[in-house]
Amino acid sequence: ARDNLMTYQLKVINRPNIGFEVLGNEFAKRQAISDLLIEKDLQEYLIGFTEMELALFDTIDLDLLQTLELNDLAPLELLDSDYYHKNILSHFALALSRFLSGHPITEFPLRVPTLKRHAKEALCHFLNEIDRAYDVQLTEGEKDYFTYYLALNAPRLVETESTSKSSTETAQAIVSELLHAIKRTSNFDWLEDKMLVEDLTSHIEGFINMNLMEARRSNPLLETIKKSFPQAYDLCLTHLETLGKKHGLYFSQDEVGYIALHIAGAMERNSISHHRKYRVILVCGTGRAMSRIIEAKIKKHYQETIEVVDRVSYVELQQCDLTTVDFVITTVPLEQLSVPHIYINMATLDKEIGKIEPFIQRFDEANGEIFSLFQEAFYFHGDVENKERLLKKMTQQLVDKGYVPASFHDSIMKREAINQTNINEWLAIPHPMSLLAKQSAVAVAVIPNGVDWGNGDLVKFVFLFAISKEDYEDTEEIYSLILEFMEREEIQQALLQQSDYPHFLTQIKTL
Repeated sequence: ARDNLMTYQLKVINRPNIGFEVLGNEFAKRQAISDLLIEKDLQEYLIGFTEMELALFDTIDLDLLQTLELNDLAPLELLDSDYYHKNILSHFALALSRFLSGHPITEFPLRVPTLKRHAKEALCHFLNEIDRAYDVQLTEGEKDYFTYYLALNAPRLVETESTSKSSTETAQAIVSELLHAIKRTSNFDWLEDKMLVEDLTSHIEGFINMNLMEARRSNPLLETIKKSFPQAYDLCLTHLETLGKKHGLYFSQDEVGYIALHIAGAMERNSISHHRKYRVILVCGTGRAMSRIIEAKIKKHYQETIEVVDRVSYVELQQCDLTTVDFVITTVPLEQLSVPHIYINMATLDKEIGKIEPFIQRFDEANGEIFSLFQEAFYFHGDVENKERLLKKMTQQLVDKGYVPASFHDSIMKREAINQTNINEWLAIPHPMSLLAKQSAVAVAVIPNGVDWGNGDLVKFVFLFAISKEDYEDTEEIYSLILEFMEREEIQQALLQQSDYPHFLTQIKTL
């Protein structure tokens, strides 16, 4: 207890025949109570007052407080985040219970932000209702406490007075620069995604206001975000470090996590609305009218998966550039072709159209980019001395084969220095600061006895990403594969027991 409270400049002294007393600043005591006693586990914490809160705040009517808060502060729209709304309510309950127990704050020790007019009016009305309902008269210090924690958990309500315009402009500039940087380095183009731009600008403006308050907020979802959206998190981490230095801001990992959620949402929307279709040429030797009928039937059955980019005759096919298509559907028997093709018999057209689905399945299996990223030349298994030597060995093989430049290893280590790339205690996905690869591959290492990745994490599976800029937009599937692998303990154990490459590929294809 002494060690924990020392960080808050609080002392514990023994009062003979009475007990122990905590001495120190009242604001510090409240910080300690909130940080050390109230568990914010996102389950019990979000759905109501926890057992600990009920015990700590047993001198006040919590239902009344919640009713007043929901009614009087409704215009402030605090319910968009359950976590931050609960933080506000918990700090309000803490302040009121301490005040009623004879432990008021007479002078608030931090700079209190100025709220925007509508927020100030709503909070003033709420505090008047508190005085009336609980028959108290809150001090100015207590009112400052309420103001501070409302602003901390809803920074968009802060009025930055003369700097308000510049904070908005700074937020807009950061969003624009971030999205341009992402487009430049990964080919993801969200510059016209109005939802993303508006949400990010609002969020970052609130973040700037918090910096003006000299306040920080934690992210209870950080580890979940890192594990569930590693691609989005990493896009933000590398670029926000540079942007933060440029604009004089520090984007903590917690804040990066929040911004990554917005990016993950854009990725999901992009994936749904811009799912890549197979580019197909239709070959028909019986004229344009029949080729249009066949195209219509293909669209009817496969509109979500196939895009017919051209209809040609057999003779015209000889002049076509087939490097831009995935496969050919033909009513003319073809002996040899540089791309895969499927023949459909005109005599039983409707039945033949049905053959395209199993063809696509076989095509996926044979040409699936996700598995072509793995190669035996870039596969390592067995124990290693340390993380640095393993990464050097893995990157050198990629350099020797011409997949990446010589600077690849240095970029990997620079990224590792910013933040460890293991997404849990036993799986890591190291990658460079930028998309340096000339040709895409994923090097893999299986280390049965594990390798120290830092912070006591013993990593046993390493997926080293060497992805080219051209391919990056299509790599969401490899992230999904790794996330699925994280959930499959039986496959992990099978690989640790038999870690040769053929067995690895067999196991990974079952995901």
